[in-house]
Amino acid sequence: MSDNLNNKTEKLTDKAFIRLVITSFLAVVLCVTCLCGASWAWFSGSTTSTGNEITTAICELKIFVNDGSSTELAAVTVDSEAILSLDAGNYTVVMTLPQDSASGYSVITVDGISYYSEALISSSDPVEQTLTFNLTLESEHSVKVAAHWGIYSGTIDVSNSGTLIIP
Repeated sequence: MSDNLNNKTEKLTDKAFIRLVITSFLAVVLCVTCLCGASWAWFSGSTTSTGNEITTAICELKIFVNDGSSTELAAVTVDSEAILSLDAGNYTVVMTLPQDSASGYSVITVDGISYYSEALISSSDPVEQTLTFNLTLESEHSVKVAAHWGIYSGTIDVSNSGTLIIP
């Protein structure tokens, strides 16, 4: 009986070895196929996006300074500034923000001290927004007017219809 078992074991071993080789070969072929397919998908895949439009914020804030006689002393837009030498008196500062423009505020610098206006917040309203305030100088000063986009996060020194008095 033991001789019979050895013969069967030898025959099973040959068959098992061939099955093992064929199974291993098929597994290698399957792995190579998956690897090639994944590589091809990685390098050839693409997407297209329709309807996603990226736009940058544009602020068209404009600031006008006049002396009450409708004479424009300065006109500035975002990222520009005007340096004025103003006598004592009352001046009107008008900020305008067109429809669909990004928010903006003004910085009035008098003799090196900066004063910040209330911001005009962007809106989809069909009319432009306006912020007007008075600048009262009690003596001659060097005044720099600048427009900035965004919303100032610090203390606001002057708001709409307000007055900024500089001694």
